[in-house]
Amino acid sequence: MKIRRAAVATVSTVAALGVVSLSATAADAAPARPANSAHSPYKVKSMHKVGKSWAVETTSILKNANAACNKADHLFYKKPKKGYVYVVVQFTGKKLTGGKKQNLGDGIITNLRAKDGKQYGQDYGIVAPHDAANSKAVGKNHKTSGGFVYMVKKSDVKAGHLEAMVEGTGVHDETIYFFNT
Repeated sequence: MKIRRAAVATVSTVAALGVVSLSATAADAAPARPANSAHSPYKVKSMHKVGKSWAVETTSILKNANAACNKADHLFYKKPKKGYVYVVVQFTGKKLTGGKKQNLGDGIITNLRAKDGKQYGQDYGIVAPHDAANSKAVGKNHKTSGGFVYMVKKSDVKAGHLEAMVEGTGVHDETIYFFNT
């Protein structure tokens, strides 16, 4: 009777992000790291599918957007809290499905995550230059673009590691990650 040696695997899970990585010992090769995770984000200006309805790319990042946001909507502009700055991330999205036309602000949800894991949600009270909520509504196979605003601690911007987390608005849409600034 032959005894087969079993490979020993370790599993580490980052539950909040749904990221699982496996590493195996013995003769088994370790599976490749996921094509996209919090630890291996996509590069700026590379388009990737988000859920069923959209493919998205990050086109630019403005790390101090206070003046740009003030110019975009001077009437309703409010200064960021002390020690914070507005960051604007511009995205381009391509609608992959038919049905009702959508603008980018209705099609995706975004957050920024700092080096220490702190998440910053969209600041809906501030208008970005070329704001996503006002982007062109598009149908299947058409593109639109727009910006999302986040109020971020200056120290987190200075630390030089921000990731954009993007997910579709569908029930089971996965999260994808873009750039380390």
